[in-house]
Amino acid sequence: NRSQKLVALAMNQRQTLQDEQDTIEVRLRAGEATLIDRAQIAARIAEANTRVARVNSQLANDRAGYAAAVGEPPTATEEPLEIVELPATLDEALVVAARNSPALAAAQYAVDAARAALTREKANRMPTVALTATAGDQPLSTTDPSLFARQTTVAVNFNLPLLTSGLTTSNIREAEFELERRAYLEQNERRVLTESVTRAWNNRAAARRVIIATSQQVAAAEAISEAVREGRDAGTHTVQNVLEADEDLWTARTGQVTVRKRAYLSD
Repeated sequence: NRSQKLVALAMNQRQTLQDEQDTIEVRLRAGEATLIDRAQIAARIAEANTRVARVNSQLANDRAGYAAAVGEPPTATEEPLEIVELPATLDEALVVAARNSPALAAAQYAVDAARAALTREKANRMPTVALTATAGDQPLSTTDPSLFARQTTVAVNFNLPLLTSGLTTSNIREAEFELERRAYLEQNERRVLTESVTRAWNNRAAARRVIIATSQQVAAAEAISEAVREGRDAGTHTVQNVLEADEDLWTARTGQVTVRKRAYLSD
């Protein structure tokens, strides 16, 4: 879409220069222009032709890249829609990013797993009580099934770890170290995410400010170009002034296209 706009701008500028060339020829026959004016406009038209060829080549390359990535050539393109569902503040953006970050979620799950592992290792040095109960019928006769004895057994097992050769303590220390490591990784992931979101937010804000500035620059360049042409007709400006104003307008308009693309990508 950007390359298409640049092609349209380049062709529009070339047409403007060609119209200016026609005006110069009329003025030249009337004795109001010079051969230098004719040479200047011819040089600018040649430059405009080169510019049109260059942006058309870029457009063809962009379309080829699109076809290679998507699998089919691009059809009619549309102006990108404005992304409106964005956080209103940086704090909201940080909350949304933290909630939707797979890397941060994985780091948090790893911390939870390490914490559970530490709890399990600490439990290994605590006393345990196990209650078991069994019940069953024992036949007393092989011929009379009504003769049987019912047996019920209840057992309580109490286990108090005393001598573990330091294994339990070592496992606890290892689990504590792993929890600290996982907690550090989580905090580091959160810092990286905060830095990335903050940088993107600032870039987006800067892009919005640049859009406003370039829009003002284009409006000013258009006004200057029109005023210089009026001055040329009144004899207060030269053809060179007109050509310089047109070049400034081209620069402003192409800059505006580039800035808008960057602003969209920053969203």
